Amino acid sequence: MTLRDYLTQDRYLVYAWFPLIALCIGAPASACCVVWLRGSVLLVVLAIFAWLAAYVAATQLLGRIHCPRCSKPLGQLACLVVLSRLPHRYRDGGDRAEMLGKCPNCGLRLDEEIGTKAA
Repeated sequence: MTLRDYLTQDRYLVYAWFPLIALCIGAPASACCVVWLRGSVLLVVLAIFAWLAAYVAATQLLGRIHCPRCSKPLGQLACLVVLSRLPHRYRDGGDRAEMLGKCPNCGLRLDEEIGTKAA
């Protein structure tokens, strides 16, 4: 299994869908509350901040995915590889992941087998 295979497992894709799910649930809920409460703009503002917080939380969770070789966080590399799997294809995510290309700690490359040691 390569690092790319490891990062494209479905368990990590859940983190990337988190902001979209929060938006799909939060936007209609806040719109209904605005209608029921007759124009409370505060709820709309809170919904926007909640979605932004969900997006930041998701990118932080993706950045903390650990390297299978050295067990240290992969950071931006993990975030870009996982986001490039989304249906809308995160713009330039795959290209930027190729430029980063390796674990910042142990040097494990995206297409290198996990079990092999760096030379």
